[in-house]
Amino acid sequence: MLRDLAAHYKLREAACDPKFFGRSAEDLEREGMTMVEMLPASAPMQNGWQAFYQAAMEGEIAHDGDKVLAAHVEAAASEKTERGWEVWKLRSTSRIDALAAAVMAHTRCQLKDQDGGPPQILWLHEDPKPPKPPDDRPPG
Repeated sequence: MLRDLAAHYKLREAACDPKFFGRSAEDLEREGMTMVEMLPASAPMQNGWQAFYQAAMEGEIAHDGDKVLAAHVEAAASEKTERGWEVWKLRSTSRIDALAAAVMAHTRCQLKDQDGGPPQILWLHEDPKPPKPPDDRPPG
């Protein structure tokens, strides 16, 4: 799916948890894609959860009602600790991967865009066709 997006957009990087995407990330890096490791317990991710929470509370981020993201947000619980936010699944059978991916994307977008424009976050669905860029904006 990332390969399809990279073929249609100027993909600057993709962030991932190497524990679950490490081998695929290595393959994509060999193909020339920039992969960024985001370890769940790392300082950047801890700061990322705080920034994501703050942006959500201030109404700076929103989503389009995607059912997967909404379900993953509803399946998560969190507590503010001395080290930052601790986030976990409410039930062991629940999934919160989409929430973690949103936090990773938001965290990486906080960095200054090298081309001067605002970065875009593209939500990946199981649809094999990548989304087409809007007519009023260049790909990227």
